[in-house]
Amino acid sequence: MKKIIRFTLFMIISLLVAGCNSNEDAQSNANSEEEVSQSSEDYSEESELKVEKTNLNMGETAELSTTVGDFSLTLEDAEEKTEIDGQQSQLDIFVLTEWKVENISEEPIEVNDAIGGLHLYNEMRGSGTWWILLENDEEWKGELQPGESATGELKFEIEDTEEYSAGMEYASADSELKEVMWNFTIED
Repeated sequence: MKKIIRFTLFMIISLLVAGCNSNEDAQSNANSEEEVSQSSEDYSEESELKVEKTNLNMGETAELSTTVGDFSLTLEDAEEKTEIDGQQSQLDIFVLTEWKVENISEEPIEVNDAIGGLHLYNEMRGSGTWWILLENDEEWKGELQPGESATGELKFEIEDTEEYSAGMEYASADSELKEVMWNFTIED
């Protein structure tokens, strides 16, 4: 009988000790989760990037001072095509955009560095893929000396929409994040 009482007391004490420990663990976990939540909020408040945005229309020029150099960029024209050289679009449509880039810095810049970040977006913010081509379908690359400009075509493949936005985000020379966007319809 003594063995049964001892065993019962041992089980009760074991359950009480285990219960107390799990309660302390639950409190400890709740405090940890609260601290993580608070530190996440602090981090998100500190890490919010402020992007300076510029919105333009077709034909307007943006002067950009970036980490790769200073240049101006103009969206001169845009047209839609359902096929190019007998090739159908795998999405809905091809949008051919004509751009002028001018080196306004005192150092040479690579054309691809100036225009490499350009994207075309439709109304649903879907982005298209592109090819850089000159008027004679040669690849648009090379250096622009100070004061030189070049005109070329970017061909995007994208889902058809009424309005498009073409542009890029870039790091300015003073390390701020900026965005320049040209909003247009094909009728522009």
